[in-house]
Amino acid sequence: MKRTLHDTVDFLGVLVWGGLLRLRARCRVPSWDNPLVVSMAGIGDLLLATPMIRKVSQISGKPVDVLTTAVSLPVLEGNPWVRNVFFMKGEAVSSTGSGTLPVSEFLNKNSFSVIVSARSTPGLLRAITLSEKPVFWCENPMYERLRLRTRLAGWLSEGRRKRFHGSRHMARLLWEMVPSPSPGQDWRGLDKPFMSPPGKASSTLAALWGQEEAYVVIHAGGKDPIRKLTAGVLSGVVSGLGKDRVVLVGGAEDVDLGVEMKKRHPGLWDMTGRLGLGEVFLLLKHAAACIAPDSAIMHMAATAGTPLVALMGNALPETYGPLSGGRAFVLSRRPPCSPCNRRVCGKYGGLSCVQDISAGEILEAFRKLRKSRSFAGETSLPCHGMENLR
Repeated sequence: MKRTLHDTVDFLGVLVWGGLLRLRARCRVPSWDNPLVVSMAGIGDLLLATPMIRKVSQISGKPVDVLTTAVSLPVLEGNPWVRNVFFMKGEAVSSTGSGTLPVSEFLNKNSFSVIVSARSTPGLLRAITLSEKPVFWCENPMYERLRLRTRLAGWLSEGRRKRFHGSRHMARLLWEMVPSPSPGQDWRGLDKPFMSPPGKASSTLAALWGQEEAYVVIHAGGKDPIRKLTAGVLSGVVSGLGKDRVVLVGGAEDVDLGVEMKKRHPGLWDMTGRLGLGEVFLLLKHAAACIAPDSAIMHMAATAGTPLVALMGNALPETYGPLSGGRAFVLSRRPPCSPCNRRVCGKYGGLSCVQDISAGEILEAFRKLRKSRSFAGETSLPCHGMENLR
């Protein structure tokens, strides 16, 4: 109930302040000489916004500034289309190379000509609306439409609700927010999210790679219970992979699950809570394959070009699925109640639509992925043991 009230207040704030900014933008002509891209969403959402960031940089003719969340900062490290990365900290804006400023001072100091918003907070929208210096507002209304339609259309039939959401991918919708820098430029060829791996591997990764055999990365699912694999399904997948080397990744919230899996499967490499975001991406780039529910790890694996079995649940694959260039096998239950914005499933006896996918189905999808052209010969590590991938 508390979260629902918070979401409602947040949603109304976005509607009010965003509406005022839209009205103000009608009277202005955009100038792209000093743009700011805002993505106050999760890690995966920022990854999906990187094609749009590249496009804004091409329009501007130089790298651009980006405002995001602190946890998402590693996504943009080494990005050639990004100049400065800022992050919100309460009602202030900070960066790794400078101090902290109130949002209003930050906006007035930098005098951005255009603010391109993939997703913003009500507080940021209010500060932009009340800013002393005029700015052209370029927003992505799809996030708010999705949230509104999910709430209002919950009582509609499955077919009607999914027509509400549309079928274009979020990365493409973000890319289409801004004009093309050259006539005739379209989405094809620019649909690949970008993330740069760190230049040096940590001692933890070096020890893993010292084994010189291919490995499969499995992600437990992250913070949201609705997207997590159960211990039983996860154990079944690890067992089904047989002699293959399996690396389990996840954040601090997955450490207990990692300890349990290590007890059940002593040969498992438990990396939960031990790697930074950049290190996980480097791990994925060298992996033979990845199995992951809908999460930042899923989008990172697709960005890294790693053959992927993706488990989609409460989000529609056509809207938020992995952009893997055909190198992913997507498993989706597509229950009548999807898409939804829940973090905990209230149906299926406490099991979410992701958790309803069995270990056998995941392993069968993995076998099909292995037989596909995208799998063979694409791993960056020596392939001793690849014959064991069954």
